[in-house]
Amino acid sequence: MATIAVHQWSDKAARLREMRRVACGPVVVLTIEGPTLARFRLADYAPELITAEVDRYPDIGRISAALGERCTVTTIPVPLDCVDGVGVGFVSAEAVERGVAALRRALASGEWDAHYRGVRSQPTYDAALRLIVLAP
Repeated sequence: MATIAVHQWSDKAARLREMRRVACGPVVVLTIEGPTLARFRLADYAPELITAEVDRYPDIGRISAALGERCTVTTIPVPLDCVDGVGVGFVSAEAVERGVAALRRALASGEWDAHYRGVRSQPTYDAALRLIVLAP
């Protein structure tokens, strides 16, 4: 099992193949799908954060290919009220401050709700979490 870890490995394909080789049960990888982050609601307000995160995470297809043909990929929905984030944010404090200020303005003016109509009433959202499983 690898949980939000693959993006930190220097030779991702080799480590994934090794997981497959030594596993006596399923191989399970929880990761973030980088390109999906670009559709995340924060992209409008903190683009530097999204860009930094997108570039860190490997392509889901490459992870699946390294593990083998029998992989399934499942989107893990995140409850709307979840407060336990996994992103660290590899951007400057100034970029964070700009993003927070822009988001505050959009929330105060109603712009955010107009643009993301209905989001607050959804029970979950797609935070780009993906579960990749290679069955034994």
